[in-house]
Amino acid sequence: MGTKEQTIEKWRAYMAKKADVQMYRTALTGDGSSAPTCDVEGKPGWAWVRYDEKQDKASQVVNQVMPGAPQGVPVIIGKKYPHDKYYQILGINMELYYEHVSPTEYISYLLPLHGSTHLSSGNDPAWIDAGNFVPGAISATFPPSLFVRANSLLYEWGGNAQTLASSTLDLTACVPSSSGTHRYVLITIDPATNSLCSIAGSPTSLPVTPPIPTLPTIHLPLAIVMLEYGDTAITQSDIYQYKYLFGSAGYLYWLNKIAGDYSNELDIELTRHEVGA
Repeated sequence: MGTKEQTIEKWRAYMAKKADVQMYRTALTGDGSSAPTCDVEGKPGWAWVRYDEKQDKASQVVNQVMPGAPQGVPVIIGKKYPHDKYYQILGINMELYYEHVSPTEYISYLLPLHGSTHLSSGNDPAWIDAGNFVPGAISATFPPSLFVRANSLLYEWGGNAQTLASSTLDLTACVPSSSGTHRYVLITIDPATNSLCSIAGSPTSLPVTPPIPTLPTIHLPLAIVMLEYGDTAITQSDIYQYKYLFGSAGYLYWLNKIAGDYSNELDIELTRHEVGA
Protein backbone atom coordinates (compact mmCIF):
# COMPACT_ATOMS: atom_id res chain seq x y z
CA MET A 1 0.00 0.00 0.00
CA GLY A 2 1.30 3.46 -0.85
CA THR A 3 1.87 6.36 1.49
CA LYS A 4 -0.87 8.75 2.60
CA GLU A 5 0.43 11.43 0.18
CA GLN A 6 0.30 9.01 -2.76
CA THR A 7 -3.27 8.06 -1.91
CA ILE A 8 -4.29 11.74 -1.80
CA GLU A 9 -2.65 12.41 -5.16
CA LYS A 10 -4.42 9.45 -6.76
CA TRP A 11 -7.73 10.65 -5.33
CA ARG A 12 -7.16 14.16 -6.70
CA ALA A 13 -6.31 12.78 -10.13
CA TYR A 14 -9.47 10.65 -10.13
CA MET A 15 -11.67 13.59 -9.10
CA ALA A 16 -10.08 15.84 -11.75
CA LYS A 17 -11.15 13.36 -14.44
CA LYS A 18 -14.72 13.42 -13.09
CA ALA A 19 -14.91 17.20 -12.76
CA ASP A 20 -17.11 19.16 -15.16
CA VAL A 21 -15.12 20.94 -17.81
CA GLN A 22 -16.33 24.39 -18.78
CA MET A 23 -15.93 24.91 -22.52
CA TYR A 24 -15.93 28.42 -23.92
CA ARG A 25 -15.99 29.68 -27.50
CA THR A 26 -15.60 33.10 -29.04
CA ALA A 27 -18.15 34.42 -31.49
CA LEU A 28 -19.66 37.51 -33.08
CA THR A 29 -23.23 38.53 -32.34
CA GLY A 30 -25.81 38.40 -35.13
CA ASP A 31 -26.33 36.22 -38.16
CA GLY A 32 -24.38 38.45 -40.56
CA SER A 33 -27.55 39.84 -42.16
CA SER A 34 -28.64 43.49 -42.32
CA ALA A 35 -30.88 43.09 -39.25
CA PRO A 36 -30.13 45.92 -36.76
CA THR A 37 -29.70 43.62 -33.73
CA CYS A 38 -28.69 40.07 -32.92
CA ASP A 39 -32.08 39.26 -31.34
CA VAL A 40 -33.96 36.21 -32.63
CA GLU A 41 -37.29 37.44 -33.96
CA GLY A 42 -40.21 36.07 -31.94
CA LYS A 43 -37.94 34.42 -29.38
CA PRO A 44 -37.24 36.84 -26.49
CA GLY A 45 -34.06 36.16 -24.54
CA TRP A 46 -32.27 34.50 -27.48
CA ALA A 47 -29.68 35.83 -29.89
CA TRP A 48 -28.00 34.85 -33.12
CA VAL A 49 -24.24 34.35 -32.94
CA ARG A 50 -21.77 33.11 -35.52
CA TYR A 51 -18.43 31.45 -35.03
CA ASP A 52 -17.11 32.74 -38.35
CA GLU A 53 -18.33 35.13 -41.05
CA LYS A 54 -20.56 32.60 -42.84
CA GLN A 55 -24.28 33.12 -42.27
CA ASP A 56 -25.00 29.40 -42.55
CA LYS A 57 -22.86 28.88 -39.45
CA ALA A 58 -25.10 31.08 -37.28
CA SER A 59 -26.45 29.56 -34.06
CA GLN A 60 -29.05 30.57 -31.49
CA VAL A 61 -27.95 30.98 -27.87
CA VAL A 62 -29.52 32.35 -24.70
CA ASN A 63 -28.88 36.09 -24.27
CA GLN A 64 -29.76 37.60 -20.90
CA VAL A 65 -26.80 39.95 -20.56
CA MET A 66 -27.02 42.18 -23.64
CA PRO A 67 -30.47 42.08 -25.31
CA GLY A 68 -30.71 44.27 -28.39
CA ALA A 69 -26.96 44.14 -29.02
CA PRO A 70 -25.96 45.08 -32.57
CA GLN A 71 -24.41 42.75 -35.10
CA GLY A 72 -20.69 42.01 -34.87
CA VAL A 73 -19.95 42.38 -31.14
CA PRO A 74 -17.17 39.98 -30.03
CA VAL A 75 -18.54 37.78 -27.23
CA ILE A 76 -17.76 34.72 -25.13
CA ILE A 77 -20.15 31.77 -25.49
CA GLY A 78 -20.49 29.04 -22.88
CA LYS A 79 -22.53 27.71 -19.97
CA LYS A 80 -22.69 29.81 -16.83
CA TYR A 81 -23.03 26.64 -14.78
CA PRO A 82 -21.86 23.18 -15.92
CA HIS A 83 -25.33 21.67 -15.85
CA ASP A 84 -27.09 24.48 -17.76
CA LYS A 85 -29.15 23.12 -20.63
CA TYR A 86 -28.28 25.81 -23.17
CA TYR A 87 -25.22 27.77 -24.20
CA GLN A 88 -25.43 31.50 -23.65
CA ILE A 89 -23.66 34.81 -24.15
CA LEU A 90 -21.53 35.26 -21.03
CA GLY A 91 -20.13 38.67 -21.89
CA ILE A 92 -17.98 40.68 -24.26
CA ASN A 93 -14.69 39.15 -25.38
CA MET A 94 -12.51 41.77 -23.70
CA GLU A 95 -9.29 40.15 -24.92
CA LEU A 96 -9.93 41.66 -28.34
CA TYR A 97 -9.79 45.13 -26.79
CA TYR A 98 -6.33 44.51 -25.42
CA GLU A 99 -4.78 42.59 -28.29
CA HIS A 100 -4.68 43.45 -31.96
CA VAL A 101 -5.43 40.40 -34.10
CA SER A 102 -4.75 39.85 -37.76
CA PRO A 103 -7.89 38.31 -39.37
CA THR A 104 -9.37 40.98 -41.62
CA GLU A 105 -12.93 40.07 -40.64
CA TYR A 106 -12.22 41.45 -37.15
CA ILE A 107 -11.11 44.89 -38.29
CA SER A 108 -14.67 46.25 -38.55
CA TYR A 109 -15.19 46.22 -34.79
CA LEU A 110 -11.72 46.06 -33.21
CA LEU A 111 -9.97 48.98 -31.65
CA PRO A 112 -6.20 49.24 -32.20
CA LEU A 113 -3.60 48.12 -29.70
CA HIS A 114 -4.39 50.92 -27.24
CA GLY A 115 -8.11 50.10 -27.36
CA SER A 116 -8.28 49.54 -23.60
CA THR A 117 -7.60 53.24 -23.03
CA HIS A 118 -10.94 54.00 -24.71
CA LEU A 119 -12.93 51.98 -22.16
CA SER A 120 -14.74 53.75 -19.32
CA SER A 121 -11.84 52.94 -16.98
CA GLY A 122 -9.20 54.20 -19.42
CA ASN A 123 -7.47 57.56 -19.67
CA ASP A 124 -8.92 58.40 -23.10
CA PRO A 125 -12.57 57.27 -22.95
CA ALA A 126 -14.64 57.21 -26.11
CA TRP A 127 -17.52 59.60 -26.71
CA ILE A 128 -20.84 58.27 -27.91
CA ASP A 129 -23.99 59.88 -29.22
CA ALA A 130 -27.63 59.33 -28.35
CA GLY A 131 -28.17 56.84 -31.15
CA ASN A 132 -25.76 54.42 -29.46
CA PHE A 133 -27.70 54.15 -26.20
CA VAL A 134 -29.08 50.64 -26.59
CA PRO A 135 -31.48 50.57 -23.57
CA GLY A 136 -34.84 51.90 -24.70
CA ALA A 137 -33.60 52.58 -28.23
CA ILE A 138 -36.29 52.80 -30.91
CA SER A 139 -35.43 51.25 -34.26
CA ALA A 140 -37.03 50.21 -37.53
CA THR A 141 -38.17 46.62 -37.87
CA PHE A 142 -36.50 44.15 -40.20
CA PRO A 143 -37.81 43.99 -42.82
CA PRO A 144 -39.07 47.61 -42.63
CA SER A 145 -42.75 48.11 -41.82
CA LEU A 146 -44.97 50.70 -40.15
CA PHE A 147 -44.04 49.16 -36.80
CA VAL A 148 -41.12 50.36 -34.66
CA ARG A 149 -39.16 48.25 -32.23
CA ALA A 150 -38.18 49.24 -28.67
CA ASN A 151 -35.28 47.69 -26.80
CA SER A 152 -35.90 46.77 -23.18
CA LEU A 153 -35.36 49.51 -20.60
CA LEU A 154 -34.98 49.45 -16.81
CA TYR A 155 -36.29 52.65 -15.21
CA GLU A 156 -37.57 53.97 -11.88
CA TRP A 157 -41.25 54.52 -11.20
CA GLY A 158 -42.84 55.20 -7.83
CA GLY A 159 -39.63 54.40 -6.03
CA ASN A 160 -39.38 50.95 -7.62
CA ALA A 161 -37.44 49.51 -10.54
CA GLN A 162 -39.62 48.72 -13.53
CA THR A 163 -38.65 47.05 -16.81
CA LEU A 164 -40.16 47.69 -20.22
CA ALA A 165 -39.74 44.48 -22.19
CA SER A 166 -38.49 44.57 -25.77
CA SER A 167 -41.58 45.12 -27.91
CA THR A 168 -43.01 46.64 -31.10
CA LEU A 169 -45.54 49.41 -31.73
CA ASP A 170 -47.81 49.87 -34.75
CA LEU A 171 -47.77 53.42 -36.18
CA THR A 172 -50.05 52.75 -39.16
CA ALA A 173 -52.80 54.97 -37.78
CA CYS A 174 -50.33 57.87 -37.40
CA VAL A 175 -49.55 58.20 -41.13
CA PRO A 176 -51.01 61.55 -42.32
CA SER A 177 -54.17 61.17 -44.39
CA SER A 178 -53.74 64.31 -46.54
CA SER A 179 -51.46 64.46 -49.57
CA GLY A 180 -48.34 66.61 -49.23
CA THR A 181 -48.26 66.57 -45.41
CA HIS A 182 -46.00 65.09 -42.75
CA ARG A 183 -45.92 64.90 -38.94
CA TYR A 184 -43.79 63.96 -35.95
CA VAL A 185 -44.92 61.04 -33.77
CA LEU A 186 -43.59 60.94 -30.21
CA ILE A 187 -42.83 57.46 -28.82
CA THR A 188 -43.05 57.25 -25.03
CA ILE A 189 -43.38 54.89 -22.08
CA ASP A 190 -46.47 55.27 -19.92
CA PRO A 191 -45.00 54.14 -16.58
CA ALA A 192 -48.47 53.75 -15.05
CA THR A 193 -49.15 50.86 -17.44
CA ASN A 194 -45.50 50.08 -18.33
CA SER A 195 -46.36 50.20 -22.03
CA LEU A 196 -45.23 51.87 -25.26
CA CYS A 197 -47.35 54.76 -26.51
CA SER A 198 -47.49 56.85 -29.68
CA ILE A 199 -48.56 60.49 -29.65
CA ALA A 200 -49.20 61.90 -33.12
CA GLY A 201 -48.40 65.57 -33.66
CA SER A 202 -50.31 67.95 -35.89
CA PRO A 203 -49.56 67.44 -39.61
CA THR A 204 -48.12 70.31 -41.64
CA SER A 205 -47.66 70.84 -45.35
CA LEU A 206 -44.23 70.07 -46.78
CA PRO A 207 -41.66 71.55 -46.31
CA VAL A 208 -42.90 73.29 -43.14
CA THR A 209 -41.40 71.66 -40.02
CA PRO A 210 -44.16 69.98 -37.98
CA PRO A 211 -44.50 70.66 -34.24
CA ILE A 212 -43.20 68.17 -31.70
CA PRO A 213 -46.11 66.53 -29.83
CA THR A 214 -46.61 67.57 -26.21
CA LEU A 215 -45.18 65.06 -23.75
CA PRO A 216 -47.82 63.79 -21.28
CA THR A 217 -46.96 64.64 -17.69
CA ILE A 218 -45.75 61.24 -16.44
CA HIS A 219 -44.54 59.74 -19.71
CA LEU A 220 -40.89 59.02 -20.49
CA PRO A 221 -39.85 60.08 -24.02
CA LEU A 222 -37.92 57.60 -26.16
CA ALA A 223 -37.92 58.79 -29.77
CA ILE A 224 -39.58 60.88 -32.45
CA VAL A 225 -40.61 59.34 -35.77
CA MET A 226 -41.21 61.33 -38.96
CA LEU A 227 -44.15 60.09 -41.01
CA GLU A 228 -45.25 61.42 -44.39
CA TYR A 229 -48.43 60.89 -46.38
CA GLY A 230 -48.22 57.66 -48.35
CA ASP A 231 -45.53 56.06 -46.16
CA THR A 232 -45.73 52.27 -46.12
CA ALA A 233 -42.57 51.60 -44.11
CA ILE A 234 -40.39 53.30 -41.50
CA THR A 235 -36.61 53.29 -41.95
CA GLN A 236 -33.92 54.15 -39.42
CA SER A 237 -33.44 57.58 -41.02
CA ASP A 238 -37.03 58.45 -39.99
CA ILE A 239 -36.27 57.90 -36.29
CA TYR A 240 -34.65 60.34 -33.86
CA GLN A 241 -33.72 59.15 -30.38
CA TYR A 242 -35.32 61.58 -27.91
CA LYS A 243 -34.36 60.85 -24.32
CA TYR A 244 -33.17 62.73 -21.29
CA LEU A 245 -30.95 62.20 -18.26
CA PHE A 246 -30.97 63.75 -14.81
CA GLY A 247 -27.64 65.06 -13.56
CA SER A 248 -26.45 64.75 -9.96
CA ALA A 249 -27.75 68.25 -9.21
CA GLY A 250 -31.14 67.50 -10.74
CA TYR A 251 -30.51 69.20 -14.07
CA LEU A 252 -32.38 67.82 -17.05
CA TYR A 253 -30.27 66.97 -20.10
CA TRP A 254 -31.85 66.03 -23.43
CA LEU A 255 -29.84 63.36 -25.20
CA ASN A 256 -31.33 64.36 -28.52
CA LYS A 257 -33.22 67.39 -29.78
CA ILE A 258 -35.02 68.05 -33.02
CA ALA A 259 -33.88 70.99 -35.12
CA GLY A 260 -36.00 71.17 -38.23
CA ASP A 261 -35.87 67.79 -39.92
CA TYR A 262 -32.52 66.91 -38.38
CA SER A 263 -31.31 65.76 -34.99
CA ASN A 264 -28.75 67.70 -32.98
CA GLU A 265 -27.18 65.00 -30.85
CA LEU A 266 -25.40 65.69 -27.60
CA ASP A 267 -22.34 63.67 -26.66
CA ILE A 268 -22.09 61.73 -23.43
CA GLU A 269 -18.60 61.12 -22.06
CA LEU A 270 -18.36 57.59 -20.69
CA THR A 271 -16.14 58.16 -17.67
CA ARG A 272 -17.30 61.45 -16.19
CA HIS A 273 -20.85 61.33 -17.58
CA GLU A 274 -20.69 64.95 -18.66
CA VAL A 275 -22.98 66.32 -21.32
CA GLY A 276 -21.11 68.22 -24.03
CA ALA A 277 -22.31 70.38 -26.90
